[in-house]
Amino acid sequence: MMLLGSWMDVLLYLLSTLIPTLSAIASLAYWLGGKFAEMNSRLVEMDGRLGRLENALTQFSDVLLTILGSKGVLTGAEVMALRGMARSMAPAARSKYYTEEVRRKLIELLDKDPREYTMDDIEELEGVAELIEEEGFEAKRRDLTRYSWILRYYAMAVRAVYIYPKLSKQMERAPAP
Repeated sequence: MMLLGSWMDVLLYLLSTLIPTLSAIASLAYWLGGKFAEMNSRLVEMDGRLGRLENALTQFSDVLLTILGSKGVLTGAEVMALRGMARSMAPAARSKYYTEEVRRKLIELLDKDPREYTMDDIEELEGVAELIEEEGFEAKRRDLTRYSWILRYYAMAVRAVYIYPKLSKQMERAPAP
């Protein structure tokens, strides 16, 4: 009979220790879940802000290059230098984003005389830059991310030196409504 009583004591002791411990663990898990949800919400907000900041910096760069192009500071020589850099640094295709077909199109665009570019060509260059950047982030390859920005700056320079002046001349020649 004495043995049964000691088992009951042990069981009561275990339950009296286990129940508060489990409830403390459950409370902690609930509290941590709330904190992680709050952190996730803040990270999503920061990601959005960083995206807007990147967009603002890209637009600023585009405007700055356009101003430099209109003042004659950014010329065809700089465009050709950027083109040569982009052409010589073109990475090999080996991904689901930056495929051999995309690479061939990139080389075709880079081999084209920038004076003959259209806005469609510029948009295509920017699209390739996006694919290369996405591949760089996914594969954790900084070289691809850097290269995507070289392409973007090349596209901005072509737009500033060749495309915008053409569009401006077309608008001047267009009859007034």
